[in-house]
Amino acid sequence: MATNSFIAKEERQPDGSLKYTGIFCHFDGDLKWNGALLKNFWSDKDKLNTLFDMCDISGLGKYIGEKHPFIYMTDEYTKEQQIKWQSMVTSYHRDRGDPSKPARVFNGFSELADYVCKDTFCDYLYIFTEKEQWQVGRATRHDISLAALTDDAIKANSVPTETYYSIHKTDDQMENYLTQDQTQGRGRGR
Repeated sequence: MATNSFIAKEERQPDGSLKYTGIFCHFDGDLKWNGALLKNFWSDKDKLNTLFDMCDISGLGKYIGEKHPFIYMTDEYTKEQQIKWQSMVTSYHRDRGDPSKPARVFNGFSELADYVCKDTFCDYLYIFTEKEQWQVGRATRHDISLAALTDDAIKANSVPTETYYSIHKTDDQMENYLTQDQTQGRGRGR
């Protein structure tokens, strides 16, 4: 059984609104794998853009890497090959030959959250903010709990349970949350 996640980046538009671009990731979406990899290897905006160029992915790795077998954890391949390929992104398009699907674009957080909550089976939402910091959200069919992606959260493999976004909140209410001071334990601060 897979732990699905959605990985997105946030960009401020000239009119002041926020746009989100993101891709689906099928395997290992929890904080101990995808969370740790995103925080430690994908916190550079340019490198992250190369990830979004891969379209939807089966699994996240430390780097994009090269075309490799889509299913490589078999006796057909050596342990060294398996370890090498596991450190690379596994892409549906590049590695399995699926049609290319560009990263999805969302106009505002509520549009992104609505998609993740209602249209995917994603357990986690990761957002690389305009301040170049990772946020993680635990997604359900009704809401998303957001928090800073910290080493402590990764170690605990847990997102705080307080709900910061509900599909019933407006973009203005969400923007107010996101701009709250970090010292209050919520928001990114601006």
